[in-house]
Amino acid sequence: MIGFSVYNKYSGEILWSGYVSRRSDLSSQVQSEDQSLIEVYCDNKNHYVDVFQEAPQVKSKLNNPTYLEDNVLKSVPNPSLVSIYNSGVSSLEVTDGEVVLEADLPDTYKVIVNPADSKYYSAEFEVNL
Repeated sequence: MIGFSVYNKYSGEILWSGYVSRRSDLSSQVQSEDQSLIEVYCDNKNHYVDVFQEAPQVKSKLNNPTYLEDNVLKSVPNPSLVSIYNSGVSSLEVTDGEVVLEADLPDTYKVIVNPADSKYYSAEFEVNL
């Protein structure tokens, strides 16, 4: 069996992984022009493909550097989608590395930081606003 992972050739995000019995079956796994394939099976939750190397390489994801100070998220990877959950969800794109969290009603909110850069894990916080 030959292990493979299909990834977005621009972001390095691993889209899916699998096995084929023949090398000739690998090319049929790529389904669009923005996808590429690397001959290694890896899970997309803990890995990404570093597409900025001369030869793309599978690497372990890095911890998200975002941290919470009072009601301010700091060191947010640029860009990231920050979502605040309570009875609904509101999201905003952060491009300056910091976001002040605010809410209309005082409560505990779940906040998730999803970096656009696939080398980082998402980060999750519970915030009293």
